[in-house]
Amino acid sequence: MSMADDTSLSIRRRERAGMDNGHADTIFIRDLQLRCVIGVGAEERREKQDLLVNLELVVDLGKAGKSDRIADTVNYRDLKKRILHLAEHSRYQLVEALAERIAAVCLSDDRITRVNVSVEKPSALRFARTVGVKIERNSSAKQASNAFIGIGSNIDPKSNIEKAIHLLTKELRITGLSAFYETQAIDSPGAPAFINGVLRIETDMPPNELKHSVLRRIEEKLGRVRSLDKNAPRTIDLDILVYGDLVIEMEDLRVPDPEIHDRPFLAFPIFELDPDLVIPGTNEPIRKIVAKMGNLRDRLKPLSQFTDRIRMPSPRPPQAREWLL
Repeated sequence: MSMADDTSLSIRRRERAGMDNGHADTIFIRDLQLRCVIGVGAEERREKQDLLVNLELVVDLGKAGKSDRIADTVNYRDLKKRILHLAEHSRYQLVEALAERIAAVCLSDDRITRVNVSVEKPSALRFARTVGVKIERNSSAKQASNAFIGIGSNIDPKSNIEKAIHLLTKELRITGLSAFYETQAIDSPGAPAFINGVLRIETDMPPNELKHSVLRRIEEKLGRVRSLDKNAPRTIDLDILVYGDLVIEMEDLRVPDPEIHDRPFLAFPIFELDPDLVIPGTNEPIRKIVAKMGNLRDRLKPLSQFTDRIRMPSPRPPQAREWLL
């Protein structure tokens, strides 16, 4: 029997003072079974433990109720997959920590305004049927997270990267900028070389909103055209590589980016910005990832002068700002 077989869903509408429409719509996910390494004892660190999770998600279901479209509601099947992935690759000591991360995964969907999470560990306490924790978190209590954004281009790359960073500074709080490197295009012999780097930002914007409302919009503004060829030249590429300690598995968004483990132009710049970072989900230190890459760093050509110019931009004449209008 799969873990999904023990999951049931119900939806209720109840009166709630203070809601704009007088109602609070709620999605429940009941009795979701997880197995993961959790606990402080030696045996608990060796063997996966059984957990039981219950969720209550407060979300406006009015639009979906009228349209009958899955796109207008929280896809609880995708949410379940994200929680299972988080748990199966986690190694927390406390159920409190796991509950906190599950709440963060739920609230990463900006349609969810409040979540109640309970996590039970039946084997934790002798002579007791179960023991667990229950927490409530809401979107207004979201804390800013550190996120790492990959930036690259191989069409007029220096100009487009400079423009993209300028636009990003209008939308986001940038807290770090790696060195930039020239790298050869992957699986595209003869294609123009790329320039790649990574930005660190601090944001409480949900990952989906960050991707579609900020990064994709800037890509479109700078003339990015998407095609079936994933390796086609592009004016700008902006990707979420890591977002706090979230693990997201969606059709159009995977965080952390799995290519961090294979692409030196992602791993080394992240390491420059945060050498103590541990990649969520796999719990593998970025330090260990770059160590495995060994001399692959030799494939990265540092662009020191360009990096310095980006980090300390000089004033621009009025005609150079025309592309912003």
